[in-house]
Amino acid sequence: MASRSIARPVSRDWHKAALQDADLCDMPLHALRHTAAAAWLAGGNSLKYVQDQLGHGDIRTTERYYGHLERHVKKEGAKATEAAIARGAGAQRPPAQRLRPSSPRGHSLSGPHCSGRLR
Repeated sequence: MASRSIARPVSRDWHKAALQDADLCDMPLHALRHTAAAAWLAGGNSLKYVQDQLGHGDIRTTERYYGHLERHVKKEGAKATEAAIARGAGAQRPPAQRLRPSSPRGHSLSGPHCSGRLR
């Protein structure tokens, strides 16, 4: 039979000292748990990671309490990705230069070699 760890209450004195060492405001241990979960998600960790860290037996429990944070992080991540792509595209060509549209077969529809009409 596998040994099981027995959960023990955290000493109030230890908890207070740990908060002071981390330069955090005084808060109940349970609030610190929520803070940690939010920080894990903001740091890019998955909801599954948070579930494992908090010991939730069911991902739906984690989703109920922290799912809104994950959606916010994903939305912000998408915005950051779009901005990075835009910066990268801007670095590869002068800002005034624009891509020219092309036909479905890849033939340019404009430019010095084309009169602007399909041939």
